[in-house]
Amino acid sequence: MDKQNLMADVNDMFVSIQGESSFSGFICTFIRFQGCPKPWCIYCDSKSAQTNGSHHKKHTPSSIIEYIKEQGVSLVEFTGGEPLLQEEVLLECVSQLLKEDTHYTILVETSGRLPIDRLMGSDPRVRVIMDVKLPSSEIADLDTAIHNMHLLNPWDETKFVCNNTQDLECVEELISDHNPPNPIVSPWGMGSSSPFNLSWLATEIVSKKIPVRLGIQLHKLACVS
Repeated sequence: MDKQNLMADVNDMFVSIQGESSFSGFICTFIRFQGCPKPWCIYCDSKSAQTNGSHHKKHTPSSIIEYIKEQGVSLVEFTGGEPLLQEEVLLECVSQLLKEDTHYTILVETSGRLPIDRLMGSDPRVRVIMDVKLPSSEIADLDTAIHNMHLLNPWDETKFVCNNTQDLECVEELISDHNPPNPIVSPWGMGSSSPFNLSWLATEIVSKKIPVRLGIQLHKLACVS
């Protein structure tokens, strides 16, 4: 492919607080790609990035890198939508960032529903955060997710959003059978009115001694203008 003609549909580029990984709480530059495999998960918090509607602009890898450099933030996350739908641009951006400066930490958040083979490498500055879709998401593709899990590096992360006991049982089974790296589990329902909220999930993790990190989806609590 001619790299000079690479263009991506980008939903938004912004700086905010990272909310769903071991980097939760750190300031981060986000590049949110447009588009997501259909059907999308029903708890998506970035609905404007789901389809190829009017919520995006065309960007070259160079214009994306220029924006990142202008922000002066060392933590960068490529997300979506699904960034692997625009894999060529994503890979070119990652490559350019690694060449530009050694101080960047690059996060790529993907659903695990598309192959991650070409994204994987041996540089720990690039970290994949695989958001494994569980049964209640209504788009679970565990066969592909399991294939991808076995490609992840020890420094990568797996993220699970639970909505019910079936979801949590699925997480336990995946951890037992496939040992995904650095698993993080967070509740779909954050408020006390939800039957599967943070307190419920924390209690389940402790009582069952599930070897995961409890996540709180910090970006939903700390809205940054």
